[in-house]
Amino acid sequence: MTPLPEVDNFAQITTFALAIGVGLALCLLYDLFRIFRLLWPPSRLLLFFEDVLYWVLSALVVFCFLLVRCDGSIRFFAVLGLILGWLGCHLTISRWIYRVSARLVKALRAMARWIRRHIFRSHSDGLPPVPDPFDLPGRLFLCKPPGFPNEADGFLMLGRIRLRAAQHQER
Repeated sequence: MTPLPEVDNFAQITTFALAIGVGLALCLLYDLFRIFRLLWPPSRLLLFFEDVLYWVLSALVVFCFLLVRCDGSIRFFAVLGLILGWLGCHLTISRWIYRVSARLVKALRAMARWIRRHIFRSHSDGLPPVPDPFDLPGRLFLCKPPGFPNEADGFLMLGRIRLRAAQHQER
């Protein structure tokens, strides 16, 4: 009979603990994707590509982890550690992170609306309005087009061209 290979229990326990850590990190990476979805809601096509990107990154991380720690072989305890780490994070920390992130995004959007409403608006005191840095399409119209009158009040609002009511009625 051939002798059984020697098993190093400490190395297996260490690999299991590291696998839990890698699973936790993969869950936190998924939370990053979820936070970006809160900030900028994607279309269905973009959502598909985000999911594919997450799974490709996850597969690459798991492959590298198994290659380094288990010499490329798939060990049950390593896979179990990855699953337990991901699920443990998803059922505990991830819920808290998502709730806090959703509240933060809601507060940031409310702040941006307040800034747009109160700071980046046309002024009636004769000064030109402050351009709105949040308005990306409107940045094309930050300079005055030729042929427009010289009055500054009511000329630009949130970076977009706005005619005064009297000028609009003459047309």
